[in-house]
Amino acid sequence: MCSFIKRMINRYRKKFSRNPITFNSPAIGMLLSDKREEVLEYFKKYTEGKTLNELEIFFSEGEHHPIHKWLHYFDVYDRYFSKFRDREILMVEVGVFKGGSLDLWKNYFGPKVKIIGVDIDPECKKFESDQIHIEIGSQEDRNFWKDFRNRYPKADIFLDDGGHTMKQQIVTFEEMYGHVANNGIYMCEDLHTSYWGDYQGGYRNPGSFIEYSKHFIDRMNAWYIGRNQLPVDDFTKTAYSLAFYDSMLVIEKKEREVPPVTLMI
Repeated sequence: MCSFIKRMINRYRKKFSRNPITFNSPAIGMLLSDKREEVLEYFKKYTEGKTLNELEIFFSEGEHHPIHKWLHYFDVYDRYFSKFRDREILMVEVGVFKGGSLDLWKNYFGPKVKIIGVDIDPECKKFESDQIHIEIGSQEDRNFWKDFRNRYPKADIFLDDGGHTMKQQIVTFEEMYGHVANNGIYMCEDLHTSYWGDYQGGYRNPGSFIEYSKHFIDRMNAWYIGRNQLPVDDFTKTAYSLAFYDSMLVIEKKEREVPPVTLMI
């Protein structure tokens, strides 16, 4: 996560030489500025006339460790996560960074949530608290995820905000989608790295996570495709919806043990 932030900062510094708060982008000002007052001023301009959700209010007004988020993510989070508030759930977030998003989730979901943060940096252990546990490991290590699955129950929410390389995103999905509970959410964000060569991406690069995830559409509809072409698999039976947003993919899980049925009365 930390290396991702540094690369993002360098990329935007090269692209925008003027005041980082004035360029027309939904990016949070923290990308280019560590001045809280400037960031909050940009946030106010970006959200002017908008009714803020609880995540945005906490981000702008609450006490928390530094949070790095694209501003348009907050509405997507609230759309899919609101039903889990004040419930006993398990959330897994890959990418701890400075611990701010852990504060965000703890405040949003309430006292019943258990949060597991995953990061490769051992320093992130310092963000543990009564509701938050930190696991140290590499998200592109399949053995790490195997051990993780053996020690934790299925997650109600799994959020991949880790290193954002193609291998990391693909390995994490392959190892952890099946470990998301029925009626749960699998979310992967910062998919714009699929278009960047320094993350092993590139436009229409078949090895990018964007291109990889486009096949999810076929797999979800495999009921209607010949078995010799694309067999029905666990993804077909559990993927209730796929939603692509700017730089985000959200998968809602809901078990479907039999093919869909059509009726006319």
